[in-house]
Amino acid sequence: MAFLRLNSVARRRRQRNPNGVFQEVPLFEGLNAEFRAGEITFLTGPSGCGKSSLLRLLNRLEDPQSGVIHFRDRPLTEYPVLELRRRLVLVRQQPTPFPGTVLDNLLHVPLLLGHPRRESEARATALLGEMALPTELLPRSAGELSVGQLQRVCVARALMLEPEALLLDEPTSSLDVASAEALRTAMQRRRDENGLSAVWVTHQTTEPAAVGGPVWLLEGGALTPVVPAVATGALT
Repeated sequence: MAFLRLNSVARRRRQRNPNGVFQEVPLFEGLNAEFRAGEITFLTGPSGCGKSSLLRLLNRLEDPQSGVIHFRDRPLTEYPVLELRRRLVLVRQQPTPFPGTVLDNLLHVPLLLGHPRRESEARATALLGEMALPTELLPRSAGELSVGQLQRVCVARALMLEPEALLLDEPTSSLDVASAEALRTAMQRRRDENGLSAVWVTHQTTEPAAVGGPVWLLEGGALTPVVPAVATGALT
C-alpha cells in the first residue's frame, strides 16, 4: 500500500535568463510515483535536479504549482499542517538545533505534547545510543556539536515524535563510515520491527543496496524507478 502518491506534480523556480530577467522555469513537472508503506525509498539524481524541493513539497513547506500529493490516500492539503508534520517528519541536510542542550532538543516536542518526562528521557537516551552517540552529550549545548553529531541528533529528535514516516535529506552526508553505518542500521531496524516508512535522498550509490529498498531517479524533470545492483551498490 502506498503511503505517499504523486499525481502529475509540477514545481517551477525563478531563474535569471541570459538577458538578466528573472523568469519561471520548470524544475520538474508531471511527476507520478507511489512510495510504499513499510519501505525505505531512496531518491537520487544530480545536484540541482529538485530532490530537496520534492521533500519540501511532501512536508508542505512548499506546495506544487500543479498536481496532487496524497498521504495515506488523502491530499496533503486536507491535513492540518502541524498534524502532517508530526506524522511525516522532515530531517534537513543542514541540521538546525533548537536553543539549549541536546536533551532539551530531544524532549522539546514530547514535553509540549504532554508526554511524561521520565519516559521521554529514557527514550532520548536510547535513541542517542542508536545513533552511536555517547550519553555524555545530553547535557551539552547542541550548538557545540560537530555537524555529524548534530545531524544524528536531529534524526533522533525526529524519531522522538514516533512518526509514521521520515523524509531524510542526505542524512549521512557529514558522517564517518562507522557513524553512517549506525544510522543505516537504526533505520533498517525501525523499518523491519516497527514498519517505519521513509523517503531518503542520497548521492551515495552504495546506500540503497546497503539498506535495501526501491530507488527513484529524479533527472531532467522526470521521476523514474531504477533497480539497485546489490552486488556492486551501483545504480543501473
